[in-house]
Amino acid sequence: MKGNLLTSIPPEVGHLPCLKRLYLQRNKLSALPDSIAKLSQLMDLSLADNLYQALPMEVYSCTALAILDVSRNKISSLPFRCLELRSLIMFNLEGNPIETAPEVLGIMHWTFVSGCPLLPRTTLAATTFQLSRSEEVQLEGFLRHRALARKKSKSQALISKKKAAGTGPGSGM
Repeated sequence: MKGNLLTSIPPEVGHLPCLKRLYLQRNKLSALPDSIAKLSQLMDLSLADNLYQALPMEVYSCTALAILDVSRNKISSLPFRCLELRSLIMFNLEGNPIETAPEVLGIMHWTFVSGCPLLPRTTLAATTFQLSRSEEVQLEGFLRHRALARKKSKSQALISKKKAAGTGPGSGM
């Protein structure tokens, strides 16, 4: 539904419970229907290039949301409530006149926050990332790094557990 100059989204969109991606960029939207809250599997939402003055409240009910693009709107502040988006991996705020934002947003665990000059660049390990036009490539690399870090962490926990039980490498058995 991107690029259609829509001014509203039909509430029937909430009748698509398996919807994972919803691209509504390049329209004339300033609100979302309440039914968006029913999209429990929605992982990727683009509201870029619209007329939003605030992050739509319905977004907070989308608990599986991993990618949220609200770039190039008219959003001037971010409430602390945006920290409720715990599954969020990428949050694109580029091109908004952000004046206030929760300071902790810049250090959300495993989240890239781009386009908010009030926040420091998000860092992961010793590398500083700043999303730009190549954000999809960077996001792909980030997801790969995240998966490897989780796998390594699980492996280390398993080895520690085996050592503690006396069945792992170096246990002498």
